[in-house]
Parts: sequence; structure tokens; C-alpha cells
Amino acid sequence: MFASSTSQAGLFGPSADTKKWAAVLKKLAPTETKLLARYSAVTGKKYTSDAVTAQALVKLIPDVNSYIEQLDGITPKDSKFRAGINLYVQAWNDYAQGMELSLGAIQSQDYSKVAAANEQLAQGRSLEKQASIVLGPILKFLK
Repeated sequence: MFASSTSQAGLFGPSADTKKWAAVLKKLAPTETKLLARYSAVTGKKYTSDAVTAQALVKLIPDVNSYIEQLDGITPKDSKFRAGINLYVQAWNDYAQGMELSLGAIQSQDYSKVAAANEQLAQGRSLEKQASIVLGPILKFLK
């Protein structure tokens, strides 16, 4: 089920390729947690000022882009796993774009842009949930 259709490994569990890329994805999990924590530390109920949020976003956005580059390097052969990774990468691209829009709104003091930023971030959350639905069973199976 998790191996490519040309592999006999699918009869006995996930392929070596799937295991390899799942291990890479799991190693990146702490990075995801840290990035989301850094964003949450200056937004929502923890928001204190535009200056603090802008300063945090200026430092955070390059790290998010680096994380996306790492995710882009995950190229499993299994089509379902690959589809989940593609959703996950798109989710993080939406997060990055939302953060950039938020930063732009703060820097220009144009709060009409905040709605677009929030929409982009919401789209990222939605795609991340979709990716989790696809990837969850694969990663759970590999525990």
C-alpha cells in the first residue's frame, strides 16, 4: 500500500524509500514546532506591539523559507506520500506568504492588508490539516 506499485515491498510493508523519507520528515518535526512557537509567541493573544511582531517576523521568515527548502528536498516515490508532502509544502508556502503579508502590513501601517495575510495563514492551516490526513496513516504505520 505504501510502496510503489512496482515494488514487492508493498506486500510486506512500506518500501525502503518510504521509510527513508518518513525518517527525514520526522527529523524535521522539531523545526516545525519551533517555527510555529516563534510565530505564536508574537501573535494572537500574545501580541504586544507591531514593533515586536515585525522584528520577530523579520527573523522568522528566512527560517521558514529554509524549512520549506528542506521540505522540498523530500521526494518519495510513493504517490500518496508525495501528494501529502506536496500539500505540506504548499501549506508552509502559504504560511510564509501570510507572514510576509503581515510584515508588509505592519511596515506600511496598512491594516487593510491584514485580512489578506490572515486568509493566507488560514489557507496554510487548512492545507496542513489535509496533509496530516494523508501523511498521518503513513507515519503512524512506520512507528
